[in-house]
Amino acid sequence: MTIADLVIAYYLDIGFSYIDGPIRWRFPISFQALFAIFLLKMVCFVPNTARWSLEQGRSDEAIVVLARMAGTGIDDEGVVGQRDEIVSSLEVERAAAGPEEFRVSELWQGGKTGIRGRVALSCAVVWSCSRLRAPT
Repeated sequence: MTIADLVIAYYLDIGFSYIDGPIRWRFPISFQALFAIFLLKMVCFVPNTARWSLEQGRSDEAIVVLARMAGTGIDDEGVVGQRDEIVSSLEVERAAAGPEEFRVSELWQGGKTGIRGRVALSCAVVWSCSRLRAPT
């Protein structure tokens, strides 16, 4: 959907480049905004992920989401296995994070999960893209 929107916006931009006046840039920008508004409205209909549901303690909802994604029933071995895998990964994350709430200062400390290295890598990628004028 997004790629098609981009192609349409570029063709509109080319078409409106032959017109003088403020409509030349106003219409293509406002037309792109229509797609953004459409996508924002569609977010209301997207179900929660199974991981988020399990993290919030909604096990039944998570099973239904996993079963719908797999196209099987909620008693399927694959669905139950995926749920168990997500639960075990959440337990590992909770054990690594500790009992305290997340603080922004943790981004600059190493820790068991190596967040500092991930933040540094992300910053380096964004910085290099901005220096090379490459899209992120």
